[in-house]
Amino acid sequence: LAAGSLGIFNLADSLQSLPLTIAVMSLVTASFPFISQKWADFKEAQSPEKKSDFVATFDRVLSEIVLLIIPIACALAVFSGEAVGILFGYGNFLAQDQILTSLTLTVFAVFLPFQALTMFLIRAFFATANTKDPLLARMVSALVFQVPLVWFMSQLIGVPGIALGMGFGFLIDSLILFLVFRKRIGILSLPLSKNGFFTGLRWGSLIALPVLLLNLLDYYFLNLGFFSLFALKIFFVLVCLGFGIKLKYLKFSDIKTVFHGNGQD
Repeated sequence: LAAGSLGIFNLADSLQSLPLTIAVMSLVTASFPFISQKWADFKEAQSPEKKSDFVATFDRVLSEIVLLIIPIACALAVFSGEAVGILFGYGNFLAQDQILTSLTLTVFAVFLPFQALTMFLIRAFFATANTKDPLLARMVSALVFQVPLVWFMSQLIGVPGIALGMGFGFLIDSLILFLVFRKRIGILSLPLSKNGFFTGLRWGSLIALPVLLLNLLDYYFLNLGFFSLFALKIFFVLVCLGFGIKLKYLKFSDIKTVFHGNGQD
C-alpha cells in the first residue's frame, strides 16, 4: 500500500461509522431488552403465541433498521465526494487523497446495510442466549472469506480494496447469520422487514439516481464548481423526493407501518 493509505482508510471508516453508531446502534441497543424479554417469555411458556410475539418483535426491529440504513447508505455513497471535500478538503490533504478517501467511503457505504444487519443479528443471537453460533459464523467468514479478500483486493486496487474485502465479508456474515438464526428459531416470514426493505429502496433510489445522473452530466457537459454542483444535487434530490411523494411512489403510510407494526408494543 502507498504512503498515507492507513490514514485514508481511517478517515473513510470514521465517516461510515457515524450512521451505524447513530441510527443502527441506538435502535439495536434500545431493542435488545425487549427482544430478550420476548425470548424469555417464550422459553418459559413454550407456546406458539409467545414465539409469534418474539418473531414479531424481531421483524419490527429489523424492518426499522433496514428502512433507515438503505436511504442513508445511498446518500452516503453518492455524496461521498462532497462529504470528504467539505470535511477534509484543505491543508495538505491533496486532491488525490480526497479521491481515494471518497472512493473508499463509497465502497463502505454500498455495504453499510450488511454491516447493520450483522450488528443486529449478533445481538439477536445474544438475546436468545446463544453466543456460539455468531462466534463460529464470524470465524468462518473472517478466515475463509474476509481476510483473503481484504489481502487480495488491497493488492489489486489499494485502499478501496480493503473496504471492498471487508464489505464482502459483512455480506457473507449477514447471510450466514440470518440463515442460521432463521433455521434455529423457525421463522417462516418477515412481512414488516420485507416492507421496510422495499420502502427504504424506493427512498434510496430517489436519492441516488438524480445525483448519479448529475455526476454524468457534469462530467461530460456542465463542468460546474464544487459547491454549485453540490447545491444542484441537493435541489434535484429534494425535487425527486417531492415528486415521489406527490405521485405516491413514496408513501409515508409505509413508514408508519414499519415503525408502528401491527399495533404491537
